[in-house]
Amino acid sequence: MESLLSLVSTTFVALSIGVLLFFLHKVIWLLQYKRVQGAMLRAAEAELNSAQAETLPAWDTFAAAAWRVARGPKEASETAEIDGPSPYVKAVEAELGAVLADLEQSQVAVRPLLIEAIGRDRPMPPCTRTVLQVPDRRDDSREATIHLDPPLVAQPAPPPPELYVLNVKSRYGFVRRALVFFAGLADVVYSSHHIATMSQYSHVPIGVIVRRLSLVVLLVVGIVLEVVMGLRDKLAPVLDEHLIRGRAWVASVPESMQDSLPTTMALVLWTATVATIYFSLYLVIRRGSRQHYQKLQRLHHQQDDRLAQIRRTHRAALSRWAKEYGDTIDAAVALTARHVQMLGRHYAQRVRRRMCGQGLHDQAKGIAEILFSQLPEATGELADAVTTTKHSLRHLLWPRRKEMVHVVQQAQYREAWQHIELTLNELLRGQPDPDGVAAFWRRLVTYAVTFRTVLPDGTIDELRRAYLSLVEKTSEETERDLERFARSVRELLSSLNEQLAPATPLLTARIELCNQRIRADGAGFQAEIIRARERARLEAMAFEI
Repeated sequence: MESLLSLVSTTFVALSIGVLLFFLHKVIWLLQYKRVQGAMLRAAEAELNSAQAETLPAWDTFAAAAWRVARGPKEASETAEIDGPSPYVKAVEAELGAVLADLEQSQVAVRPLLIEAIGRDRPMPPCTRTVLQVPDRRDDSREATIHLDPPLVAQPAPPPPELYVLNVKSRYGFVRRALVFFAGLADVVYSSHHIATMSQYSHVPIGVIVRRLSLVVLLVVGIVLEVVMGLRDKLAPVLDEHLIRGRAWVASVPESMQDSLPTTMALVLWTATVATIYFSLYLVIRRGSRQHYQKLQRLHHQQDDRLAQIRRTHRAALSRWAKEYGDTIDAAVALTARHVQMLGRHYAQRVRRRMCGQGLHDQAKGIAEILFSQLPEATGELADAVTTTKHSLRHLLWPRRKEMVHVVQQAQYREAWQHIELTLNELLRGQPDPDGVAAFWRRLVTYAVTFRTVLPDGTIDELRRAYLSLVEKTSEETERDLERFARSVRELLSSLNEQLAPATPLLTARIELCNQRIRADGAGFQAEIIRARERARLEAMAFEI
């Protein structure tokens, strides 16, 4: 029993040692396998580089010859040789960039031009200003212009000097005026007749009549108090009692006059009182009437300032309109320039996207699908070419290069397939780099030579035909795009010129309207002068007697 147990124990130990040795062998074998595999991959990469060195010069010569016959931008064909996608794209972008640069430099704001045209005080010859200019591919340029020939903002006409002349000399003689002033009855007669004569004017203000009539009313009241009510006769006894009777100064008066002294003093006092009230009221009313004459003089002194203010006011309103209208035109010019810039960038981007056209996509996808079919990933099963390949015992004991060739090929296929897929996706996203496109074509040619055993015969010829087709299509479509861009620019500038054409008639009409308003306000100022002079004349007429 003990010997059996010892045999089992010995056998287990031997098996354990054997398993450990097997594990160590596999570890060392795997390390050696990876080392040999790495060396084989490096050798394969060197072989790929060697194939590139042999194949790519011929391809580069072919590609350069294909691009030389392409119809490219005029500037590029005259100044530089187009021998690949990158020079072609740069030439197209340079042509479009020059157009956009000239466009940005030529843009002129219209608003200052309108304000300058309005603000000038002296006539100037008509002028045509270019507000936007775009060079054309046919050695000329298209431009949007605005023609300015507006009239001057008018100066309001000064009123005739005779409007300020007012002769206020009374038509009545000195004797009649003195009689009216000192004799109440004469004043009532002459003033009433004068007021009745003035009232024949329909435009005489009622206030003037009332104020002038108030003096007559005052005299009529005085006459009523004196004659009807006997107020002056009642004043004589009061004066006799308080100022005359028993006074010492009465003795100096002659006896012939002493009896009539109370009546005489009453007459003098009554006349003086009425004259004082009349004269004071006359001065108050006359002072108010003089204000209109003074207003006429003020208008005379303020004439230049008033006329200048009328012109400044209307010119300021016209300038505000010109600023708004100028902003509208500038917005249209800026919109046109922005549209041209967007078109230029759009066509430049189309050239880049065209470099990665359908021909490149189809060829790359065809090669990638064939390479992918050689990979274990293409089966979708657990068993694949790598794990099911039978190897010799010598290879199982130690890795042998000749039995690892298929593994290296699988790694090459996988790397090429991944490179094609990643590069193609990168080129199709955004704006392809023309240098990257050229490098991708060269890489496809290298793959066609390296993997000719799995790729169809004539793959390199298919790549050549696809490349020639891409170059020709790119050249033709780019030429059409450039012509389409030039035509679009001409249409945009033509539309802008149609918007700019009414600028001068509209500005002229606004200035003429402004001048009409200036003339209207000038006429209003003359009317104000006439009203002030007429009011002063009527006031002077009311008090000329």
